Amino acid sequence: MRPLRHRYPFPLLAEELAVPIMNPEEILAEKIVAWWLFGHAKHYNDIAFLGLLLAATKQHQDPAVRRRVRGVLEKKLSINAEVSDRQRPRVEALIPAERKRRLTDPDRHVDPSKSFDTLSFLLGARPSMTNTRKSVDRYIVPLLFD
Repeated sequence: MRPLRHRYPFPLLAEELAVPIMNPEEILAEKIVAWWLFGHAKHYNDIAFLGLLLAATKQHQDPAVRRRVRGVLEKKLSINAEVSDRQRPRVEALIPAERKRRLTDPDRHVDPSKSFDTLSFLLGARPSMTNTRKSVDRYIVPLLFD
């Protein structure tokens, strides 16, 4: 639990709150599963950002981190498969080659209604796909597939 912090110049709540925070490895697994299943560009960008954070601390090279992220990914996928009959076929379609393709070829997987162009409202311009892909290719793909 951590104190809620926000960047708004006004109070959001009448009192300070402590909120639960996910472990960064679990956040990464959550974002990857969401990207694989739904193709929302915001998740791919979050994956790239988390890859840069892992790289900054060299955690992307740590075998224990690799093992934990892969384990949490599998757990989250199995839970998604159990949630509904609609989710099960989506999870079952995620053979290793398809998982990797969805990370290395994001334009082919992105949901058109949740595309990379829809992210421009956050920054005034679309995030650089060169940098985003470089982060995913350099830090996330080896973490999951090597």
